[in-house]
Amino acid sequence: MSSIKRAAVSHVVTSILACAIVVIVAMLIYLYSTVLTFHAPSSESVSNIGKIKVIGYRPGPGYLVYYVTTNEPITIKDVVIEYLNGTIACIETFPGGLKLSPDTLNTIPVIGTLLHCMRKIPDTGYVLFVTSSSISAISPPSDFKSLRNGLKELRFAYFEDEVARSNDRLYVNLSSDYWDSILVYPFAKIYAVRCHGNECGSIWTKTTTVLPIGQTVLDIKDMTLEQRYDLGPIVVVINPTYATEDWTFKIIDALGGVHTFTLKKLVSSRTKVVIDMLLLWEDTWHPGVLKEIQEGLYNPNYVIDNWIDSVVRITIFVNDTIRIHVLSEGGAWMHAFFLEPPQPSSIENFLEKDLPNDVLKAISAIENGHGYLSPIGLKYIKPYYNDIHQIYWVPTGELIDLSTVAWLCNLKTGKCVEE
Repeated sequence: MSSIKRAAVSHVVTSILACAIVVIVAMLIYLYSTVLTFHAPSSESVSNIGKIKVIGYRPGPGYLVYYVTTNEPITIKDVVIEYLNGTIACIETFPGGLKLSPDTLNTIPVIGTLLHCMRKIPDTGYVLFVTSSSISAISPPSDFKSLRNGLKELRFAYFEDEVARSNDRLYVNLSSDYWDSILVYPFAKIYAVRCHGNECGSIWTKTTTVLPIGQTVLDIKDMTLEQRYDLGPIVVVINPTYATEDWTFKIIDALGGVHTFTLKKLVSSRTKVVIDMLLLWEDTWHPGVLKEIQEGLYNPNYVIDNWIDSVVRITIFVNDTIRIHVLSEGGAWMHAFFLEPPQPSSIENFLEKDLPNDVLKAISAIENGHGYLSPIGLKYIKPYYNDIHQIYWVPTGELIDLSTVAWLCNLKTGKCVEE
């Protein structure tokens, strides 16, 4: 009887253990399907999570900078943004990989509007740091509100007008038959007011053209007039080396001329730069050109779009510093370039009043032999006369060679110093 009881007990214990194993296996399967893959793309392995540790992150104007550490050298191939439910929203791929150093604090910049987004950037979600073979780390839940808006907080402004120079004095007349203001959001929209005399037209918008990362030539000559119009007034060119190497970009203009711009190396590590880009401005582009083309009134010999009127290199660093280097300025106009403060006036007031009034104050100061510290960030004036390579550096009123100077500006304060 005792042996029968022992056998029965043994059978019961075995049954319980078998049930427990089934339950544990089921729980593991559930955890794997609902938790472990909650943060991971289905195509990647999660076996190596933990190679790097996320220390924290900081939002910038349209980007996030993550701070991470690692115990071994590692190269990040992709950064993935997910919703809280695990659905992938965006992926940013680093050309050549983003190399992280062991036993140091590394920075990983994530650029909002350069991400390849299959869905909208979420308000809150996770960031995955992916190598070529595994997930290396998953961030805590992050707030993407600033990232979701793209680089809208980063604004530039141009102002141009007919200008003359005689007896070492500048002359500009805002009541002339042409003047133009434009406000640039490099990765969002173009806002501008175009004025003739004292009458301003309505504000118009045009999406900025961002060329594919890695494109090294913009061939205007082989484009149709419609294709040139579709580029819009501003074209943004992304440096795929992120200023870690010398990189060359060429523009073939409408007449076949070749214009070469070399972006020199600025940093040793990709982790120090959010973005390095060229901003190309075409001042003859205007919304009415399509109608002119359709009506046969467009004269390509008079209005030649080349996107070389202003070529400005803009580099944003992870410390909220921006470097501005004017590579080319041309045209028979005065060009004024601004970096706006964090909270400017309304677009209407800025373009119709603030911008032209500030230009007049700057010109008056230069005419009287001294500089002008603009409250809205005026950096230089490009007058057109014999030497097209010279600009007025407004804070000092000095006439300088534009190729010899670059400015470092604080994105939070808008203040700039000569590099």
